[in-house]
Amino acid sequence: MLGTTVLVEAKGLSFDIAVFILILAKAVAFTGYLFHSWVGDKLERRNTMLGRFFLGGSSSTIMLLGPNSSGFVNSM
Repeated sequence: MLGTTVLVEAKGLSFDIAVFILILAKAVAFTGYLFHSWVGDKLERRNTMLGRFFLGGSSSTIMLLGPNSSGFVNSM
């Protein structure tokens, strides 16, 4: 399922806002990749990757199962 489909059909947001949220998420993800690469160099890469996968999976689950209010979706 596409991210825009989830935000538009399941959460009731407009398509423009859904696209903006996904673009913002990609920008944050890029920054996170850079940060986690730096942390992986300073610490152990395996633990860094496990932490990143756990946080990403947790936030995706919360977003999919969370309430339908636009305030909640926009804050995610």
